Amino acid sequence: VKINEPVGTIGIACPDEYPLLGFVSLFAPAVVRGNTIIIVPSEAYPLSATDLYQVFETSDVPAGVVNIITGNRNHLTKYLVEHQNIEAMWYFGDAEGSRFVEHASAGNMKRSWVNYGCKRDWMVDEQGQGVEFLYNSTECKNIWMPMGEVFANWKIEPPLNHTKKGGTPTKQGSREKKHWNTCNCIFENLEKNILQEEKIK
Repeated sequence: VKINEPVGTIGIACPDEYPLLGFVSLFAPAVVRGNTIIIVPSEAYPLSATDLYQVFETSDVPAGVVNIITGNRNHLTKYLVEHQNIEAMWYFGDAEGSRFVEHASAGNMKRSWVNYGCKRDWMVDEQGQGVEFLYNSTECKNIWMPMGEVFANWKIEPPLNHTKKGGTPTKQGSREKKHWNTCNCIFENLEKNILQEEKIK
């Protein structure tokens, strides 16, 4: 069973181009997917993001979900990517910073999403929003369900007797009987394999 869950705490370093739109495009999918974020707005134009924080304070967003830190992007990114309690790092800056994020993330098993210095056109739907943003906001949790004992003790009931008036089975009755025999054969083989494994142990 595969379940999509929030990543947890995400560090985000925003680009300088389109400082407000880039900020909103990055924080919104992360918060909507249930994450908390520590976000570094545009280093050159941080006021648009800090002014937006007044909206967060008067909205229904819980305290501590959106945390804004202003300053040098690469300097703050270094501390975010090396922090053990941050589960993912998104970096939209230069190529050197992107390489550092991926290299440092490998050391503490942190998820990373970088742009390697390639600028996005945040006004275009394909680059400023979409499935890519939501994908990086979640992680897949796989739940393994052991079913050996269930299969070993599971017997399928025979199909209903679909026959015509003369006693000849209908096409539906023949098909169900064939499937029933196949399934029982599979479960009998599973049971034999399990019993053999138990004898070996």
